[in-house]
Amino acid sequence: MNFDEVFSKHQRVAFLCSGGKDSIAALYYMKDYWDKMVVCWVNTGDLCPHVESYMQKISQEVPNFVASYGDVRKWHEDNGWPSPIVPVDYTSYGQAVSGKKPTKICGTYECCQANIHKPVADLVKSVGATAVFTGARDADELRDPRPSGAWANGSQWFQAIGDWSDKEVFAYLRKIGITDPRFFGDDTSIDCLSCTGYPKYTARADYIKQHHPKEHQEVQRRYNLIKAVIVSAVTPLDTAIEVNHEI
Repeated sequence: MNFDEVFSKHQRVAFLCSGGKDSIAALYYMKDYWDKMVVCWVNTGDLCPHVESYMQKISQEVPNFVASYGDVRKWHEDNGWPSPIVPVDYTSYGQAVSGKKPTKICGTYECCQANIHKPVADLVKSVGATAVFTGARDADELRDPRPSGAWANGSQWFQAIGDWSDKEVFAYLRKIGITDPRFFGDDTSIDCLSCTGYPKYTARADYIKQHHPKEHQEVQRRYNLIKAVIVSAVTPLDTAIEVNHEI
């Protein structure tokens, strides 16, 4: 990517940094441009302490830094725990229709939208950036489907290391002296320590279990409650399938 060309066309540039492996690799890869951009960070209010302290260090290292502070724990109280499988009667709206229940669940992406994506968009707007760099990569399982350089909401979005593989990211981090094991797992930013929305990220769970056992136990407790709700919601579906099969 031609960084000089981007900076020549945009007077106000933002860099989104989550504190995970990809955004940190991209940030240091663009070190020569730090004085020309504003590093933006969203603190959900439920961060892994290691990520929070690391980002505080970054805030002292880069010339321009802004942060947004949320309260995802309060949001969970109001809207439920995130899950990739959502029985409708256990959502906020579902409980308003079918009655209050001891467990409330929301969609994984609904939670991310409210506590990460919207605050990110608000930060970009507050900075007045017309160009935004991220650490997103083409190899990411979950990513923005738009190509690097696409425009959205008045800003042009770029993937600073979009064509890098996981192996290249890990190699670059080691090259610049970053060896913390947190950076060599799957979901390395750990935006929310108590997240239940991505059970497939086992390396993330192992890291939390090792370094934050109390929080890990709470997440496991929530997983069990969510699973029980899902099983109860599937039961009538199984019944309907059996009845219809008999007919």
